[in-house]
Amino acid sequence: MSSNPRPKPVPTNHPEVAPYFQAGLRNELRIKKCGDCNTFQAYPQKNCGNCLSRNNIWIRVSGKGKIYSYTEVRQTPGPAFAADVPFVLAFVELDEADGIRIMSRIVDVDPRDVYVEMPVQVVFERREDEATGAYAVPNFKPATPRE
Repeated sequence: MSSNPRPKPVPTNHPEVAPYFQAGLRNELRIKKCGDCNTFQAYPQKNCGNCLSRNNIWIRVSGKGKIYSYTEVRQTPGPAFAADVPFVLAFVELDEADGIRIMSRIVDVDPRDVYVEMPVQVVFERREDEATGAYAVPNFKPATPRE
């Protein structure tokens, strides 16, 4: 284990968040959707952000999307990321999730080759934690090479 482990999502064991990270262990990206008004939610919460219903269900999505906006991080946010600089942090708009955007790292690409509307596909970074066990963090990589 690294002397500077990456920060873990908090709380990975919370009932509203845990299914998101557990699905990643199965290489699945899941997003909550309201069973009453069909609104997707960008982050897990008890009540629908649109109609306040508690009738929310986890929906498996393809993990495909496009970069909506991004930035190249050139200064390390902490020791755990020092070896990764520079890297790209982006808002990814999911294909089937009605405009839902997820903030994520873009991996497996030179930061100079990233562009708005770039097609991307989810990949999962598996992590281990003594307190919460295994979980997976979604990142995105280019879906197709730029022509």
